[in-house]
Amino acid sequence: MTRPTFDIRAVARTGLAVGAATALTLLTGGVAFAHVTAQSSNAVQGGDATVSFTVPDESEKAGTVKFQVTLPADHPMAEVFTSPAPGWTERITKARVNPPLTSDGETVDQVVRTVTWTAKPGTRIAPGNFGTFSLSMGPLPEGTDKLWLAASQSYDDGTTVNWDQRPAADGTEPEHPAPLLRLAPADGGGTTAAAPTAAAGPIASLTKGTPDTDWTARLLASAGVLLGVLGLGYGLIVGRRSRARARTSGYVPPPRGERRPSGDKASHHARR
Repeated sequence: MTRPTFDIRAVARTGLAVGAATALTLLTGGVAFAHVTAQSSNAVQGGDATVSFTVPDESEKAGTVKFQVTLPADHPMAEVFTSPAPGWTERITKARVNPPLTSDGETVDQVVRTVTWTAKPGTRIAPGNFGTFSLSMGPLPEGTDKLWLAASQSYDDGTTVNWDQRPAADGTEPEHPAPLLRLAPADGGGTTAAAPTAAAGPIASLTKGTPDTDWTARLLASAGVLLGVLGLGYGLIVGRRSRARARTSGYVPPPRGERRPSGDKASHHARR
C-alpha cells in the first residue's frame, strides 16, 4: 500500500496565500467611500440637476455633525433647493451677483452661496458610516464639463475637514479633494459619465451606537491573517508526521518530480 506523502512547502504556501487574500479582500472592501463625492444622473450643461453628496465619516471615534457645501462664485446658479434631511437642519446663505441673472423671465440679483446641514441632538454620521445630502440646482454652467463644489465636514470632537483641494498639474489627487460634478454636453442627450449615481433624497440618519464597519473590517482582516498562520502551522505538523512515519516503516518518498511506483510494485518497494 502506498503511503500518502505531503509537500510541506505547498501546504505552507497555500495557507499563507489564503490568509493574505482574505486579509486583502476584507481590508480593501471594508470602507466603501474614501472622500466626499458628488453624483448626479442628469447633470447637463445649461440644465437643472439633482446632486447627491456622499459624506463618509473617516474618523475612528468622532461622528460627523455638520456638512457644508459652497457653490462656485464663478458659476452662479439662479435656483438652488435643498432636500429635507430627517434629524438635520438646513441653513442657506446668499450672495449678491452683478450682473444679475435671469430665470424664468425674472431678474435674480442674489444667489445661494452656501448650504449647511447641522445635526440635531442625538443625530450624527457615526464612524465607519456615510450619509447623503441632496440639492436641486440650475441652470448649470455652459462651456465646461466640470463643476467643483467645495465642502467642509465637522466632527463632534471639534475638528473640521475642508474638502476644497483640486488635483495638481500632473493629475495627482490631493489629500482632501473637492467634490467634482461632471457635466454632459447640452447636445449629448444623455446623462453624465461621472461616478456611479447615489440615490437622491434624505440622508439615512445615523445615530450614536451604530456599529463601526471600519473596525469590523479590520478585525475580519486580522482573522484572515490568523487563518493563514494556522494553515502554515498545519502544513508543518503534517509534514513532520509524514516523515516520522516514513522513517519508522523504512519507506523513503521518491524525490519531487519522480514517478512513484504503483500497485504491487509500490507495496514491494515499501517492504524493501
